[in-house]
Amino acid sequence: MQDQDRAQERDERPENQAEETTAADAAGADAAPESGSAEERIRELEHELGLARARYQDFRRRSEREQQKLRLLVAKDLWHQVLPIVDNFGAALSALDKGQDAEQVLVGVKMIHHMMERLLTDNGVQSIAAVGESFDPSVHEAIGREDSPEHAPNTVIAEIQRGYRLGDLVIRPAKVTVAQAAEENGDGSSR
Repeated sequence: MQDQDRAQERDERPENQAEETTAADAAGADAAPESGSAEERIRELEHELGLARARYQDFRRRSEREQQKLRLLVAKDLWHQVLPIVDNFGAALSALDKGQDAEQVLVGVKMIHHMMERLLTDNGVQSIAAVGESFDPSVHEAIGREDSPEHAPNTVIAEIQRGYRLGDLVIRPAKVTVAQAAEENGDGSSR
């Protein structure tokens, strides 16, 4: 019990009360710099956010420039392959203008056509199968329907314009005519 009384007396002394007040004031003083440092931290984070935004914008612009450069390189390679074909067409037209034999010019044009087909194949472009195939709207564009008793309905019976694909990507669908079942008259005969 005496220990408790002594502790109470010690706490009630004016110098000890001053120590407690000073400790509380010190805690309050520490709180003030914390709020100041919190504001400073907010400014630092805002600055870092601004830097991150700038870095992102720079990255985006650099990526766009690199993509454009890549597209140009791919186009340059393709056009480099096309130019000899254009030159050969020019030579064929010039030969016609000079009155050269049409048969020789035709042989030249067929060679140019072969060069063009090889260019397409070398670059992964393939023609789309059409005649005899079942109509597929993802690769065929029906521009007409005809009665055809010798073909199953929805079978492609004529190719008007060839279609092409690059891998799974359809560049141009094949324009086709599709068979339809012959319509019957009321007596069972076809019209």
